Amino acid sequence: MNTLISTAPTNSHLSGLHFVSPLRTNTKLLRFRSSSSIVGTNLSHSILRTKLPLRATSDEPNTQTVDERLPEEPVEESSASTPPTSSAPIDKELKKVVQKTASTFAPRASTATKNPAVPGSVLYTVFEVQGYASMLLGGALSFNLIFPSNEPDIWRLMGMWSIWMFTIPSLRARDCSKNEKEALNYLFLLIPLINVVIPFFWKSFAVVWSADTLAFFGIFFAFSAIALASQCSITVAHSSRRLPLVRSISEIPQDNYGRPGLSHITIVGSILHGMKEVEVWLQTFAPGTYTPIHRHSCEEVFIVLKGSGTLYLASSSHDRSPGKPQEHLIFPNSTLHIPVNDAHQLWNTNEHEDLQVLVVISRPPIKVFTYEDWSMPHTAAKLKYPYYWDEQCFQTPPKDEL
Repeated sequence: MNTLISTAPTNSHLSGLHFVSPLRTNTKLLRFRSSSSIVGTNLSHSILRTKLPLRATSDEPNTQTVDERLPEEPVEESSASTPPTSSAPIDKELKKVVQKTASTFAPRASTATKNPAVPGSVLYTVFEVQGYASMLLGGALSFNLIFPSNEPDIWRLMGMWSIWMFTIPSLRARDCSKNEKEALNYLFLLIPLINVVIPFFWKSFAVVWSADTLAFFGIFFAFSAIALASQCSITVAHSSRRLPLVRSISEIPQDNYGRPGLSHITIVGSILHGMKEVEVWLQTFAPGTYTPIHRHSCEEVFIVLKGSGTLYLASSSHDRSPGKPQEHLIFPNSTLHIPVNDAHQLWNTNEHEDLQVLVVISRPPIKVFTYEDWSMPHTAAKLKYPYYWDEQCFQTPPKDEL
């Protein structure tokens, strides 16, 4: 504290008292306001005494000053002795650190509110091809197949680091699933560790790149297995287990199930959560995408959250084939319902915006019959059951109920 005390101007120098530097005093006072209650009591008096000399000027010779002897840094001791009120689980804290670090050094390419690189889009494909192409090119450089040299050079070094510098950032730039993004976050921290440790034992660019590649696919396989296990852990046999009353949709797995331009989320379902009467989905269709022509032995309700499109509906389930469908335009905040076993198809005919719908079906799990065209006989329709988002957890063939 003695270093924080400066002498006042000569005409204000009285009885060995000194002025305290205003800037340093304010800083010290702010630090002491966050200390324990014991220190705070004494501090409140010292603040009042200190404020007086702060207003003094060289034109006021009779103004007294106070030489404050503030205590020695009790803040750290007080905070150290106070036990924390709550502590998050270690795994959650680790995930937060991994996510924050990866998002800082390998952010997604788009700074838009909504990532335009959605599954099925051109940008999504570009990022994916770019990521895996850079991995292959890095392997060729590491194995000295391109720009061959007898000495270590920058090309082979870049090949060794290609997965970390190019592949992971490119794949993270896509609008991928939560588990895939988490796997990439861990890889972003793991691969530099591999690249630094291995050269101590084996000085080979090719070996390091091979180890990075094994780690890359190993982590992806592990997280895929974890996602599948968690998705199938709650089945009909465990239907008595209650779901949380409040959940975040952003934390629920989404997938396109091999259909470009589709994003499907089962909010609550029969196979996954043991629902008996209804099932709820959130589906997003990229511009120009559509569902197959299909029917199912349950009622279905659509609520359009955003975007616009066209519903094709053939109300002729008792005829030989669906026949020519009727066209129904859909728009934000509109709703529509599909009668049991009526063939229908949903198109996103808006070229500039995604179509997002909330879907509610009855009598889950859904049994879907698909048609190649509207003239295809009902008896020739192809049964798909369990459907794509159910087949990983359920295998029981049903009968056609038409």
